Amino acid sequence: MLTFVAGGCPVIDPNLNRSYSIYLLLVEKQNMSNVDLQVLQDKVDSLLRAFHKLEQENAALHMDRKSWVSERKELIAQNELAREKVKAILMRLKKMEAEG
Repeated sequence: MLTFVAGGCPVIDPNLNRSYSIYLLLVEKQNMSNVDLQVLQDKVDSLLRAFHKLEQENAALHMDRKSWVSERKELIAQNELAREKVKAILMRLKKMEAEG
């Protein structure tokens, strides 16, 4: 249901659909002009668009992060393998140097 807190700001139950919420605003605040309601509706619509855009960007960033974490693990494993190969080569060179 629609309630008003200090300062006259409406608090709308988020479980209500948008049209019903706006209807409740109309019923509860009949002294608001149609222009004020249109401005309010436009601001709400703008905020919803921004919210959905940020949600999509956030999801994309999470996917990128998962990909980078996976790639980092692979690179660490490849680096460790290369380190072991270089270490083995150095050991063979030292052995050959000692024999020769």
